[in-house]
Amino acid sequence: MRLKQNQVRKASKHQFDSLRKMQKLKFANLRRMCTEEGKDIDVNIVGGSGNFISKNRGKSMTMEFTNVAGIADKFRIAFMTRTMAEPKFTHRFLGELILAATLQTLAEYQRRGGNFLHEIDYVIAGVLVAILGKGLAAFRSAPSLGAGVLTNGFQFGDYSLKERLLAIFVTPTPRLFISGVFAGGLGYTISRGLTRLRMSQLGSAAVSAVPAVPILAAAGYTGCFLVLVSGPSYQILSGLIEQRYIDRYVTNNRLSRFLVSIMRILRSLFASALAIRGMQLFGLQR
Repeated sequence: MRLKQNQVRKASKHQFDSLRKMQKLKFANLRRMCTEEGKDIDVNIVGGSGNFISKNRGKSMTMEFTNVAGIADKFRIAFMTRTMAEPKFTHRFLGELILAATLQTLAEYQRRGGNFLHEIDYVIAGVLVAILGKGLAAFRSAPSLGAGVLTNGFQFGDYSLKERLLAIFVTPTPRLFISGVFAGGLGYTISRGLTRLRMSQLGSAAVSAVPAVPILAAAGYTGCFLVLVSGPSYQILSGLIEQRYIDRYVTNNRLSRFLVSIMRILRSLFASALAIRGMQLFGLQR
């Protein structure tokens, strides 16, 4: 299937959306056939071309993109590669963002008690870091097909042990660390700005002291946390527990959603508690 107009130019959003709908229907049938017989599907998108191939069945489907450029187009393709590997990825990803915000807020309230509103600046920082950090880690660690590199070391596919180990411990490290630094730096910068603004408007009596949190150190801690905890735990959850067991053996949709929700809640609770304790241990947060 080739996208082209009178002249070679950037593919439009409408073209991507239309293509995505068609490929999801065709690819779902191919994926179902291979999964039922224990076969693997290999997808590769290189240089704007994506080839859908079932190595063991000889089934194939080709998808080509004309002159793909820009961050928005790259994000659409990255998102598409994940929905091809996991059709429920969109709902699970949005649910993860909501879960991150909710659980982090509850964790902050439980820890701060009556000082929750007085220290709302710290709370906002924690919630922002949780949403950005967990969202980026969940997206980068999700199983994918055609991403150009293995994004989940536990996902289905004909990959060697070396490729899987690299996908877990090496390949995602730079991007996860940069994502964590960005999330931490942005969250605590906004927190400090809010604190200074409220102090100028309401006075120091109504606002907690200006955060003594070293922003660079907090950002570095967040980056390391994504590399050592968030990334691997999301890979285990989405690639091993969900894809290989829940999605494969649990046929009841309600039970499947319930089990996925429980597992994601447990993972988030563990990660949030560990992140907060670690920040306290290193003196990066009250």
